[in-house]
Amino acid sequence: MTNALDDISPRWITAAESPFGSPIFDCRSMALHTIGASDDPERHVRFTELRQSDGSHVYGTRPDKAVRLDVHMEIELSRSLPDRGPLFQAASMDEKWDIYRDGSLLYFVRSWSGELIYVTDVVQTQSGIAVHAVVVSEADIEPSDPFFHARVVNYLLWSHVADVVYPHPIPRDAQSDEEILTYSHSAYGRRGWFAVRDEFGSAEQM
Repeated sequence: MTNALDDISPRWITAAESPFGSPIFDCRSMALHTIGASDDPERHVRFTELRQSDGSHVYGTRPDKAVRLDVHMEIELSRSLPDRGPLFQAASMDEKWDIYRDGSLLYFVRSWSGELIYVTDVVQTQSGIAVHAVVVSEADIEPSDPFFHARVVNYLLWSHVADVVYPHPIPRDAQSDEEILTYSHSAYGRRGWFAVRDEFGSAEQM
């Protein structure tokens, strides 16, 4: 019997065939076979410089025009996390995020530019970590889907910190298959295997 996931061509996989119980769009053909690169040499220099960072370039800062989203996320982990420093750092330009911890705060940073996108709280639990607030720039919030960025953070915690395959959310303006693929590769690179439209996961609005 053929497994639905054996075929990595871009397509929708039904909830019945999905390992996540929700319909997902398969982005693996682009994630696994497209090399992340830039024609701008300054981006390469900046990316290389940031590989040496311990996160101190963003500690104590917030996104411009910051607003807070109250959420409830619980992430199970198979490892203990350091109190300070990188929790995930892009190994190549195919990976688009760096994630740092400074005590009770997490910082989510674009790996190519060093731009701070999100700040969250973090609390240790018996099985991993919990997050109760996401801080994001008001300019990035889409009024029709204000908690989209909470779902992005939930995805980043599972996929990059917990290191498990997890579907990322799809913005509402990505309607066609090509738009989904383009968004996935731009936002998540080689870790963007699957995309989901449902409000999937534990990023619950409080």
